[in-house]
Amino acid sequence: MMTFRDKTPLAAGMLCIALASGALAQEEPRMGGVLSIVMGSDIRSLEPSVNRDSNTDNVLFHIFEGLVAYRADMSVGPLLAESWAVSDDGLSYTFTLREGATFHNGAPVTAQDVKWAWDRLNANEEWRCKSTFSGLVESVETPDARTVVYKLTAPSALFLVHLSNVQCHVFAVHPDSSAGDTW
Repeated sequence: MMTFRDKTPLAAGMLCIALASGALAQEEPRMGGVLSIVMGSDIRSLEPSVNRDSNTDNVLFHIFEGLVAYRADMSVGPLLAESWAVSDDGLSYTFTLREGATFHNGAPVTAQDVKWAWDRLNANEEWRCKSTFSGLVESVETPDARTVVYKLTAPSALFLVHLSNVQCHVFAVHPDSSAGDTW
């Protein structure tokens, strides 16, 4: 005599096959709609790179952009910067910002905003990557609205990697997004 318990694996297998065949018969994927994602906990802060965890990182990377970021193949590629050039001596990295980039408030992203965010982040003693950049970045200059120049104290083959580091959060932030001590 076969009991319900004996039929459970068979029923589960048939359900999986039915669900899989239904998925195959669906129409072509389409753009748009809503994707809901559940996280295991709230984010810790909107203050980049100070009080962080993976949930916080995932949210912040949908709010802020850095000059460069990792590509799918883990090489460094442009993000907010459309291009960059390295001086022959390796002491200057000149970034050209993407044309037409804007903040959430509609204000254009300028080199001065990038520098403002860098200066604010660099002044924070709790910044996770302060030791990475301390002694390496001598200054950040903004010769015009779309150009940011990082001057280094020594050549660094890892400078772009450090700027792309998801734990460092070197983002462009509009000054109006700051409320005193927090962003």
